[in-house]
Amino acid sequence: MDKTEIVTVFPSVLMRTRVADHEAITERLLPEIETIRAETPSGPAPGWACPVFSTLMTDPTLHRRDAFREIADILHAEALALAELKSVDLDSQEIFIDRCWLNMLSRGQSMDVHNHPNSFFTGIYFLQAPEGGTRLSLHNPANEMGLSLPVKKETTLNQEYFIHQPTAGELLIFESYIAQSFQLHESDQQHINLTFTAAGPLSPATFPSGDIQSS
Repeated sequence: MDKTEIVTVFPSVLMRTRVADHEAITERLLPEIETIRAETPSGPAPGWACPVFSTLMTDPTLHRRDAFREIADILHAEALALAELKSVDLDSQEIFIDRCWLNMLSRGQSMDVHNHPNSFFTGIYFLQAPEGGTRLSLHNPANEMGLSLPVKKETTLNQEYFIHQPTAGELLIFESYIAQSFQLHESDQQHINLTFTAAGPLSPATFPSGDIQSS
């Protein structure tokens, strides 16, 4: 029999980090978040089915606020870490946080499938992620092309979704072409996350159009 070699090409990366002192960071941010919730109109992506509170379309520049400077530095460092993992030449390619916004899900709410074009990486920092709350789904890009086959056993080579139960203080970052969604939130405590995108001069963002793509 001929020798067969299995080669994995173009793997996707999900970086998961537990932020140090996240309890103190959240405690410092929550008063500012309450102010944002009270003063900023909700602006989720057009067409989303659930009325989640989001500043995606109304104020995606939270990283520029003084109160968010500490967490913004952490988010930027994580984006650079993923770039270094992918051997990006950071001497010739600048990477910066271009957008950062607030998402809040109450009981019975979810978030539709979408991704964030015009950026390299998408990251999510979870300030509140109660037990029994919403779970993050990352979607296999092959599904978007209708290339789903019946399988006997789910593995990393054939899974249609990666399902993750987030915890408070966790920071996830992945490549922005990967679609995401949030399942039904079934906790009385709100789910609160900061989502951000990292871009650079080679991927100019065009806001507000072109910053999100729904499936």
